[in-house]
Amino acid sequence: MAARPRKNNVKVPNLYPLFSRKVNKIYWRYKHPVTGKFHSLGTDEAEATAIAIEANARLAEQRTRQIMAVSDKIATSKGKAITTNTWLDRYWKIQDERLENGDIRPNTHKQKAKPVALLRESAGMKLISAVDVRDIAQILESYVAEGQQEWLK
Repeated sequence: MAARPRKNNVKVPNLYPLFSRKVNKIYWRYKHPVTGKFHSLGTDEAEATAIAIEANARLAEQRTRQIMAVSDKIATSKGKAITTNTWLDRYWKIQDERLENGDIRPNTHKQKAKPVALLRESAGMKLISAVDVRDIAQILESYVAEGQQEWLK
C-alpha cells in the first residue's frame, strides 16, 4: 500500500482536506470534535486554517469553563474555597443589580469592568483563598511597565 501524500499533512487539529476529482480542487472541512459533523470551509487554505484554529480555541475555552464549573461544584459541596472566576461572576452580578437599582452610575459600572477582566485573566483559575498580594502586585507592575499609571489611581 502506498504512503499517504505529505501534502495532506495538516498541522491544525480537526481540519481535513477533501480532494474533488470532478473539479480538480481541494476543499477544506472542519470536523466538530463533539458532534463529529463535518463543516465545509471552502477552497482557501489560509482562511480555513484560521477558522479551524479559532474554533479549536473556542472549544478549549468552553471545556475549561465546564471543568472549572464542575470543580467549583465539588469544592462548594465539600465546603472548600471557590475559584476566582466564580467569585468574580458573583461580584459582577451584584454590580449589575446595583446598576439596575440606581446605586451606582453607568460610568462607575463600566470602570469596574477592566479590573475584573484583569483579575480574571491573571488569577481566574486559582482558588480565591490562594490569591495573595503578590498576584495583585504583579498585575500592577505590568501596568506601570506599560506606562498606564493613570488607570492605577
